[in-house]
Amino acid sequence: MEIDLRGRVNNTKLAVSNPLLPLFEAIINSIHAIEESAEGKGSIEVFVERDKSQGLLESDQTAIALGPIESFVIQDNGIGFTEENFRAFKTSDTTKKVAKGGKGVGRLLWLKAFEKAEIESTFVESGRFWRRSFEFAFTERGIEKQSKKEIEEVPLSTSVRLVGLRSEYEKPCPKTAATIARRIIEHCLEYFALDSCPKITLIDEDADTRIDLKRFFSSEMRVQSHTSKIKIKEKNFRVHHVLVNSAQDGQHRIFFCAHQRAVRSDPLVGKIPNLVTPLRGEDGEGSVIYSGYISGKYLDETVNTERTAFHIHDQFELPLVDELTWRDLIDGSVAAAGEFLSPYTEPIRRSNEERIREYVQKEAPQYRPLVKHRKEWLDEIPANLPDDKLDIELYKIDQRYATELREKATKLQASNGGVQSLEDSRLVFEKFIEEWNEHGMAKLARYVAHRKATLNF
Repeated sequence: MEIDLRGRVNNTKLAVSNPLLPLFEAIINSIHAIEESAEGKGSIEVFVERDKSQGLLESDQTAIALGPIESFVIQDNGIGFTEENFRAFKTSDTTKKVAKGGKGVGRLLWLKAFEKAEIESTFVESGRFWRRSFEFAFTERGIEKQSKKEIEEVPLSTSVRLVGLRSEYEKPCPKTAATIARRIIEHCLEYFALDSCPKITLIDEDADTRIDLKRFFSSEMRVQSHTSKIKIKEKNFRVHHVLVNSAQDGQHRIFFCAHQRAVRSDPLVGKIPNLVTPLRGEDGEGSVIYSGYISGKYLDETVNTERTAFHIHDQFELPLVDELTWRDLIDGSVAAAGEFLSPYTEPIRRSNEERIREYVQKEAPQYRPLVKHRKEWLDEIPANLPDDKLDIELYKIDQRYATELREKATKLQASNGGVQSLEDSRLVFEKFIEEWNEHGMAKLARYVAHRKATLNF
């Protein structure tokens, strides 16, 4: 069977909002090559190459306006392009690295975002040293300018140069080395969090910047990390909780990972009560952002070919009764994140509760039944709201409370509340009447307050 490479690349999806994914794939390939080599300490160097055609604006010999990113070079000391690895590279949708999550399509993303890839690799095979070089291009054959020759003994080395970042991907591409470093760490977080990746260095010579990613993660990004296990509909998952300095990111998120790579992320805003952005550190100093990384065999098995989404039903589809949906997965992950974050959110909850209690006592007595009977609902109200917005949120909850009371009244009239004994019936009725009367008095207080405001107006 022959493969139409151009057609295959055209059918490969890569959103312009994800311009660094081809770079991530190349770095992951280097990590796998080092794991396969298993000789000495592995290292990866990533070079940023910029367009210098317009020159650099400088002040006191310091670049202040860097040119757009044109290419990336990824160098590693892994096993290299042996005959087996080269054959797998030339095979579309190869299954060679399926156990590590390889789908055999990562290199297609190279041609989606870049004009071509230039590869040179020195490797050892059958006790002899070889150098192989070729180009991977958007042509009918794909493999161009191929050569292989025997050489003297040298250190193993492979260089992949992703050349000519296309304009539609260059515009949204992060501009600074520090931001690119964060994105690489974020994409491969489990490698860094579990300290299972080789040394990775990001080098931007135009900006005179050299970043050791492992050191950058430990010293500037990670504040705290912890791993827990959860079970959702009989499926086991691992949650790696990470707190990073808020300067690195602006939003709390959960990431769903496959084969140690982040595939999808969801914001946590509005999902965890009293979660503000950013959080204060446990000691009250500094600001932190939470990232939760969800992984497990089920996610590894359901990720799509491009590793950009999962084949999992969402809540609007009709899965089987026991089948896991996205809603199940998100709810379970959010619950785990909420438990981990409780030391940070609990002080906010207490402060917000006191703020609401004080406001109701002094300014809005019509909401006193909520504070007394539905205090847990008040956790839904965001912290630090001004009075006018706080009143709106309380009003919304009060309307829900009124609806619940009406439904309960109808049920009590129709079926005696579902209780059997006279004593049980009396207790249920008395509790309901207490809430009903208090809510009625609150409505009267609201009317008086409304009438006063109208007269003042």
